[in-house]
Amino acid sequence: MKITYTEKKVMDFIWEKEPVKSKDIVEYCKNSFDWKNTTTFTFLKRLENKGIVVNNNSIVSSLISKDNIEQEASKEFVQDVFNQSLPSFLAAFLNGKHLSDKEYKEIKKLIDEHRMEK
Repeated sequence: MKITYTEKKVMDFIWEKEPVKSKDIVEYCKNSFDWKNTTTFTFLKRLENKGIVVNNNSIVSSLISKDNIEQEASKEFVQDVFNQSLPSFLAAFLNGKHLSDKEYKEIKKLIDEHRMEK
């Protein structure tokens, strides 16, 4: 599921506070984006229509976890920018960067855990 930058910012607030009162989200959006109340309620309705949140008696909760959204965004990024090539992504990401022993071990462990041929 693709979400916009602003949807992610609002969802970060919801994930941190949930369940959260819609009036608290209105206040957050007013302070963060200078939105009017109606703009925030329209935005929340769009999130609800996309199946990302549920609004039950002005109490908002997520239907999709932050991890799930971030995993999908990462996959789409590698697909769109690097033509689905994880090695190309890693080469670009690591260009000029040196890994610590700890980082190397963590990455190697992840690769070993997800390797198709063992």
